[in-house]
Amino acid sequence: MWYGFFKYPLPSIKLRFVGIIAKQASKNSLSILLGTLAGAINTILVLPRAFEQQPDLWGLIAVLISWAVVISQIFSLGSTNLLIRFFPKADESEQPYILSFGALTTFIGTALMSVILLLFGLDIINFLNPHDAEVISNHRLELWILCSSLIFFALFSGYFSARLRTPIIQFLQEVVLKCVYLFSALLFWFEVIPFTAMLWLIVASYVAVSLYLIFSAFAMGFTPKWPIKTTKIKDWFEYQLFSILDRGANIIVGRMDILMISALIGLSDVAFYTVAFYIGAVTQLPQKSIMAIANPIASKAIGNENWKELETVYEQSARMQLLLGGFMFCCIWATLDHFMLLFPEKFRGAEMVVFYIGLSKLFFMATGISGAILVYSDEFRKNFILNVSLIVITLFTNLYFISENGLNMGIEGAALATAITFAVYNLGKVIIIQKRFKMNPFSKKFFGVCLAISMCTPIGFWKLDVSPFLGIVIKGGIAGFAFATFALILNLAPEAKEFLLARKK
Repeated sequence: MWYGFFKYPLPSIKLRFVGIIAKQASKNSLSILLGTLAGAINTILVLPRAFEQQPDLWGLIAVLISWAVVISQIFSLGSTNLLIRFFPKADESEQPYILSFGALTTFIGTALMSVILLLFGLDIINFLNPHDAEVISNHRLELWILCSSLIFFALFSGYFSARLRTPIIQFLQEVVLKCVYLFSALLFWFEVIPFTAMLWLIVASYVAVSLYLIFSAFAMGFTPKWPIKTTKIKDWFEYQLFSILDRGANIIVGRMDILMISALIGLSDVAFYTVAFYIGAVTQLPQKSIMAIANPIASKAIGNENWKELETVYEQSARMQLLLGGFMFCCIWATLDHFMLLFPEKFRGAEMVVFYIGLSKLFFMATGISGAILVYSDEFRKNFILNVSLIVITLFTNLYFISENGLNMGIEGAALATAITFAVYNLGKVIIIQKRFKMNPFSKKFFGVCLAISMCTPIGFWKLDVSPFLGIVIKGGIAGFAFATFALILNLAPEAKEFLLARKK
């Protein structure tokens, strides 16, 4: 698969690492493609029709999952990053203590979450969003189960990433969860089960994938050792505290739109926004596969202080992600006006939401492994400040663009706020890395990719008076051909040729 084009092109690295990245990225891409297919069928065909008369129920599911994701990211206490950074470079005698410390903080985080959520959760949520508090008050148990499952999933996904075994994580997240959601939605649509049963089926899927990951980890050698005998606990704890928001900030920002739309507009608009957000987020498909394996490899390079090699991966990851994501963005935007005609009428009219969300994903992909460089280096404290700033900026931009006291742009405002926030945030990461490590992801070929995207995007503004399916084929074909032509003429992906030649040998 084309994800194999991203490889670790370092002259001093052993060839087995090239094989690991190419092989696992290909496996990751398969899971992501299957998950995207299931998600597309569900979001585009099933959910809009299953909840056409009750979009607020669809909004309820989105709000519950969003709160669970936000809460779990905070109370996982950075366990994922702890294992990715410290486990691979620790000797065998120290590795069990890292696992023990990660497990201990996970239990502590779950206990804190349980106490706060069960005793004060509704009051806190009511303060932030009275409407969500009213909805969640009848589903506190489901929310607690979702949060607990995701907290433990975070710990053990960190272990698999540290062991460079990422395909299982992608399979559970992208295939299992999305297929269960699709299956449950179909059962609800055809009135086989009531909404309550559908909700519990979705919650059960989160529990199941977490349990499977836990049992698989122990079978693969997850062996904590008690008591924890090491002098590095202080360093580990400090790192965990500062890295709580590394992965969490991006996820929280992605979910904050939904929570603020629910608070400022209503649950029905959450459903409409979810459809448009999903379409725009497909642009990020290449990043999920590449970064799942690139992040732990970047951590290893930083640990070995291979700065020149890291710079090469930094540039390639940014360019290849932007190239592949830009291709998808141009094809999606070119066909969107015809594509939206396939939805029920009340779910149409959110084209600009798709455009802004797609742009936000491109901003994120254009900086490659910048997040990994910050969080796995000594700059993790600055990364924490940057992530806190991201959340604050997102909060205020959403309020300004969505609310009646601001620009009153509704769901389009939420999407535009996300695009602006991610542009500022990712530029900040690049600036910090440039000042500290004297490297950046930009090159002539990178700007060639930007040129290709800017030249192909206007195709989406061309109005073609034909049937939806014919319009998708014609405009999608033109956009794809034009982008591929630019890529070939400007030689924007020389790694592709090298990878294919290596595969033939």
